[in-house]
Amino acid sequence: FTSQSGKTAIFEIISKAGYPITIQEAIRLTPVIKEAAEKIGELPTRNIIDIYFREICNVQGPFKLTNFDHVEDNKFVVEFKYNDKPFKVTGEGNGPIDACMDALKQAGFERKLLFYKQIAMDEELLGSGAIAMSVIHIEGNNKESIIGRAIHKNTAVANVRAIFKNETWYTLCVDFGTICLNVFCCIFICKFFDIQGSKSTLGQGLRGSCRSNL
Repeated sequence: FTSQSGKTAIFEIISKAGYPITIQEAIRLTPVIKEAAEKIGELPTRNIIDIYFREICNVQGPFKLTNFDHVEDNKFVVEFKYNDKPFKVTGEGNGPIDACMDALKQAGFERKLLFYKQIAMDEELLGSGAIAMSVIHIEGNNKESIIGRAIHKNTAVANVRAIFKNETWYTLCVDFGTICLNVFCCIFICKFFDIQGSKSTLGQGLRGSCRSNL
């Protein structure tokens, strides 16, 4: 890979190495990998994979998983932080992923799990302690698939970590807050100008704007 290569080359190199990547993620990696290539010339596959793990797999969002314990039957205690605020919730489900999603729902972070898979890793590249990568797809606000990834020798732990290794969770939470703020602002404006009884052009315009936002 050289500084003249593009997103297609990145997508093919990482895919051929056996790691999951979307074309959107390849586009996101392009400027980072090109900058690295400009410094040393032709960039080896190993360097590209290192950047892939740093920028795509090991993302740091506002969520941080701190503990995950199987307590009984289908119950798991999930401990995590959101923007440094601690949560400890007992989730229930058919397995670790179901229980974790249930715990997040109870804590106010409900999301729909689309699907997940595990991929065998290259032990020569990552070390003998790495067994598999878990890839979790969660539905976003616009029905898009949000991807989280994690690696661990314990596949159950990898599955749960992948749910939290997702910087887009931050966007999802911000989107919800923005909606609430928009609704509050519309209600405030409507009350302030008494739009319901106003016949003015300004009042009608504001009323239409509020209705479209709600």
